[in-house]
Amino acid sequence: MLILILPMQDLKTIPSSIERVTVYNGKALIERSFHVDSAEVGPVSFEIAPLPVLAENSSVQIRLKNGAAVVQGLEVRQRVGHAIEGTQRDELRLRVKRL
Repeated sequence: MLILILPMQDLKTIPSSIERVTVYNGKALIERSFHVDSAEVGPVSFEIAPLPVLAENSSVQIRLKNGAAVVQGLEVRQRVGHAIEGTQRDELRLRVKRL
């Protein structure tokens, strides 16, 4: 599973929908759309997941259609396995901070 995220912190997952698929010889272009609504001024980080595991990291792009927002960065990370929730996650974060 590939996850599209901006700077690391607790992230809100944004649902996305496939708008268009263009098939090429051996590849496909998949265009997704999503809506980010923020009443806060300043940086907003979010996650779009899951993306196909075979997606090429260097091919992921983001484009703004509306609003006065500015994209300040884009980071693609690959996660393997299931997300850890709650107490176990918090314990692991504490252990990492101690390193």
